[in-house]
Amino acid sequence: MLYLDDFKPRQFPEELLRLLSILASFASMSIENARLHQAHHGTGLHDGLTGLYNYRQFKKISPKS
Repeated sequence: MLYLDDFKPRQFPEELLRLLSILASFASMSIENARLHQAHHGTGLHDGLTGLYNYRQFKKISPKS
């Protein structure tokens, strides 16, 4: 929710409302992208069946010989 108020009753011009709608849309997409990124961050690191690290992640965290 985007809430703008300066505590004075007024009508916003149509052009400003259109601009605020576009900005709210971009904010909404950014929040959704961040949520999806966080939710799926670990899926590329773990095996889907066992939940264990995959080979690439295992090699990344294992000490060098």
